[in-house]
Amino acid sequence: MNIRPILLLLIAALLTGCAGFQLRGSEPLPASISPVLVTGINQYSDLYRQLEYQLSASGIRVTSSKDDAATVLKLNQVKSSDKLTAINSKGKGVEYLLAESANMSLYDRTGATLVSERKVAVDHYRYALDTKQLSSERAREEKEREMQQLLAQKIMRTIHYAMRTGSN
Repeated sequence: MNIRPILLLLIAALLTGCAGFQLRGSEPLPASISPVLVTGINQYSDLYRQLEYQLSASGIRVTSSKDDAATVLKLNQVKSSDKLTAINSKGKGVEYLLAESANMSLYDRTGATLVSERKVAVDHYRYALDTKQLSSERAREEKEREMQQLLAQKIMRTIHYAMRTGSN
């Protein structure tokens, strides 16, 4: 048995680990921002639930009380769009651009800016190849939920990057 390839792989893994390699987005947010009050969206919306999940996965508690909050995550101009981008030879829509966006900012309890307002957006092309309206609508709803999840992840990455680099 030739042990050389295994040894080289082990050395490469060791060097990668020693160089400080981490999976993207795997660093937690600072504990000092907990608990967070999320404002500007309905607490029963998919985006709110996704943000709550993402924050709690990072060890950050979400609160509904302004008095309890260490920070406020303010969202505004939350928009969803579904634009037709292509039609087939029969005049039926076959391609759509789905987009989700929001302006977000993060403040501490005194109102000092931790992350200045910036637009966060995600988009995705959806192809409507199915002729059954019901299954097409279900697929659209599932894609919207997925887009909310992606938007929440992007908001989390934006907060993390801005706080890590000090580029509020």
